[in-house]
Amino acid sequence: MNPDAQAILEQQLAVAPTAPASLHGAVSALPVAPAASGERTPEDRGSLSCGQAPATPIARTVTKCSPTAPWQVRCIQAHIAANMRSAIRTADLAAIMGFSSCRIRRVIKDHFGCTPHQYLMRRRVERTQRLLLISDDPLGQIAAECGFVSQSHFSNVFHKMVGERPGRWRRSQAGRNS
Repeated sequence: MNPDAQAILEQQLAVAPTAPASLHGAVSALPVAPAASGERTPEDRGSLSCGQAPATPIARTVTKCSPTAPWQVRCIQAHIAANMRSAIRTADLAAIMGFSSCRIRRVIKDHFGCTPHQYLMRRRVERTQRLLLISDDPLGQIAAECGFVSQSHFSNVFHKMVGERPGRWRRSQAGRNS
């Protein structure tokens, strides 16, 4: 992680409020209906066959996640921006935030309207667009700088998201700006 991004993360974590002790919500008991054939006796409860429900209700835990704070979303954004050149895994984001991989996917989907991979690709394409406008670097170099595996991969993702190939987009934007 570059030093600037590390400083941003540390600053945001220092300002962040402490999380409550009961972070994962409440537990509720959901009763299970007894078998339609009638109540079972205590003697035969241990010998349930397939398709039979136990006579006593089974308590299930239902956890509700606490809402994600704005500083947590900014922390995710800062980590992605700082590490855009390298591979970013959902598990890495989850470890940084102290969330499960499933929760981090849900947070990104709720806040950005797409999967973590789609969000990362969007951010990479946005960065390449800025670099295409301000520099004359070759497409392969820009692709590598933004974390794409190859120029071909970059070109395909760019075309899919923008609707134009990167070289053509660069030329059309240069024509508009001159």
